[in-house]
Amino acid sequence: KSGEMKELVLADGTEVSLNENTTFKYSEEFGSDKRVVFLEGEAFFNVAKDKQRPFTIKSTTATTRVLGTSFNLRANSSEAKIDVYSGKVEFGILSKKNNHVILTKGQSADFKDGVTSGIRLLNSNADAWKTGQLKFEGTPMAKVVLALEKQYHVKIECDKKIASCTITSTFDNESLKEILKVIETIAQIKSEKKDGVIYLSGSGC
Repeated sequence: KSGEMKELVLADGTEVSLNENTTFKYSEEFGSDKRVVFLEGEAFFNVAKDKQRPFTIKSTTATTRVLGTSFNLRANSSEAKIDVYSGKVEFGILSKKNNHVILTKGQSADFKDGVTSGIRLLNSNADAWKTGQLKFEGTPMAKVVLALEKQYHVKIECDKKIASCTITSTFDNESLKEILKVIETIAQIKSEKKDGVIYLSGSGC
């Protein structure tokens, strides 16, 4: 449901945090022989180690397989994205040799249109929906805006003059209003809300 997050502990000890509007399913036989679940939406997994029974997450787009690790996975009917925080993860269409990748701690990848993207560095704010913490280290304003839109479910328009201006700050469960106040001060910009959209403007940097 919208605005509702859930915490689950599966029979094998795996911890799952479900973001809002997420569908998560598994059979009654889960853990007895295989560890297979289905995800449509976004969740953070802290998978219990079991070398004999890999933990498999199926979605409409891709399949993720691990032995024991923690990661954030977002999957819907058109694409999937994974951010790995510990351990090793196999991600993509596992049955096809060139359509999956193996990621380790601090790495991220996307899967779209049947193809896995190149491996990238982990997005430090991927699990912000769960932790409530946003971290920016020399982050361009354009990317700050994207993180704020996702976290607070708002629409933000950023003036091209300030899109490349960088922000370095950490926000811990602060309101959007408080965050904007800080950004206005450190980046010397202005924010204005009109017709449900927040506009950021400034003279540049």
